[in-house]
Amino acid sequence: MYNTATAHDVLLPIGKVCEILSRSKASIYRDIDRGAFPKAQKLGRSSRWRLSIVMQVVEGTYPPESPDELTSVEGSSTSDSKDTSEAAVAEEGVSPTKEP
Repeated sequence: MYNTATAHDVLLPIGKVCEILSRSKASIYRDIDRGAFPKAQKLGRSSRWRLSIVMQVVEGTYPPESPDELTSVEGSSTSDSKDTSEAAVAEEGVSPTKEP
């Protein structure tokens, strides 16, 4: 008798992970750097991810390794963006106009 169910400890290469998540390699590695995606297990020179952990990401139940990293990367205050835009205007030599 043949069992068609896939074991949850299957190790997947990056190509299969990209296919399951419908994402690019770059976006997955970016999330690994942010701590929002699990690091790969190394097998020699290749990287593999456990299917069970990839499925946790799909289901939204994968816990980030460091929540502080995610908030510092994702969250930005409006004052920071205002300072950045004022600096860009100053570099261009245009004086910002103030409304009365």
